[in-house]
Amino acid sequence: MDKSEQIYFKLSKILSNGINVGDILIEMGINKIFLYGYGEIGKKVYLMIRDKVKIVAIVDKGKNSKEEGIIINDISVLKNDCPILVTPSNLFNEITDELLLNGVNRKNILALNTILQYGYEKVLKEEYRIPSINQKQFLITGAQFRNLGAQAMLFTAVDELRKKFGDVTIWYCPIEQDDKKIYSREELNKYKFITLLDGYTRNSTMYEVKNGIDAVVDISGFSLDSRRKSERWELIFELAYKYKIPTYLMPQSYGELDYGIDNEHMKIVFSSIAKIFLRESKDIEKFEKFNLTNLCLANDIVLQKKDIELNNIFESSFNCKRINGPMDGVAIIPNVKNYAYGDKKEIIVLYKKIIEFLLSKKEEVYILCHSNDEQACLDIYEAYINNDHVHLIERFRYCFEFSEYIKNMKYCIASRYHSIVQAYRQNIPCVLIGWAEKYDSLAKIFNQSKYSFSVDELDIASKVYARVVEMESNYLDEKTMISVVNNKRERRNSFDILLE
Repeated sequence: MDKSEQIYFKLSKILSNGINVGDILIEMGINKIFLYGYGEIGKKVYLMIRDKVKIVAIVDKGKNSKEEGIIINDISVLKNDCPILVTPSNLFNEITDELLLNGVNRKNILALNTILQYGYEKVLKEEYRIPSINQKQFLITGAQFRNLGAQAMLFTAVDELRKKFGDVTIWYCPIEQDDKKIYSREELNKYKFITLLDGYTRNSTMYEVKNGIDAVVDISGFSLDSRRKSERWELIFELAYKYKIPTYLMPQSYGELDYGIDNEHMKIVFSSIAKIFLRESKDIEKFEKFNLTNLCLANDIVLQKKDIELNNIFESSFNCKRINGPMDGVAIIPNVKNYAYGDKKEIIVLYKKIIEFLLSKKEEVYILCHSNDEQACLDIYEAYINNDHVHLIERFRYCFEFSEYIKNMKYCIASRYHSIVQAYRQNIPCVLIGWAEKYDSLAKIFNQSKYSFSVDELDIASKVYARVVEMESNYLDEKTMISVVNNKRERRNSFDILLE
């Protein structure tokens, strides 16, 4: 749907449920307003709100005479501290820029589509409360629902924002938006945040809601990589650089940062970011050439946290069923990405050799699908489909289900980064088979470096197997070592400094 289609769709939905634009404005705490634009939709809005709120003036630059006594074409009257409802959806960005140049407060410039979204959420979610115009609002960019690690970062960000700022409005714009099942209306109605699914463009809702945003929180991965040009990042930078919205890049993988002749421009752009959190110490070297003062080393935001308060994430009507995991056993958590960096056949043979060893030690083995790794799990499990001591758990819907399931494991042999994060948070040791520097950095925090391997190492199979044998004998000692680190770790997290 284009923007005008979105507006008519939402308008029809709210009107059929007995809500009009005036009702929404009143619930926002607005009792007087400027109406900007008096075209077809502007006139409809005028009729809906004229008996609900005081219309100070209708501004339409295309009108040359006063109609109905209050239409003017001079935007200079809009400088006072009164909200402005902009009805021409396709010109919203141009109108915003012009009003900002004329000294209007950004948060007073309201998009009709955003107002209608509030009403639409009220129709869809029984408990939804329309925010007041003074309520803090945040935009979370990056992550997605399909990957449990990305989902854990999203849930952590939402939880931390609510713990720090209380009752806030959170807009969320995922990276991948094409999965109709994952982003079904039924699924989205469970959450206490508004998910935006019309992309990252200057005509998208993500770009439109910027006027009410207090800060942008990005939880991406590799988005800054100079090898991957991203229009999404150009827009996020624009929010920080052009509109002066405090923007925070949470700890993540940054990739290569060599922009060639654009390095000087990127230095200016990076400097406009409120804080860039670096998860790996090697990233300090990558950012060194930009001579920035807004860098900060920090652990992954999921690792910084203890537990997520689900009532900050879900509507209370959502019934969250807990999954009970086994009381012991060893988890194997593959990553399909390892096939891209290592030898697929060698990797499968290694897992089978490890399973044979674990079975010889009378261990129960659990092959867990953490994210979109179904095929990698099946590649291992097919040889043990008739073995009652090898179990395949094909899918977890939520990250906290996975965390709950593994909490009593003796140890894990894991390749998904956030599965290892969830394990370490619960003092569960791991043998890591990774493909990037982030795995080594994570293991180092817990004095577990000897158990971390890159899948492209020479003689990887024999090295990993030897450490699995060692872990089988020493996992209790490793649990103790990890718990000591967890008990000493500083509990201050990256969200503590937001808007300070």
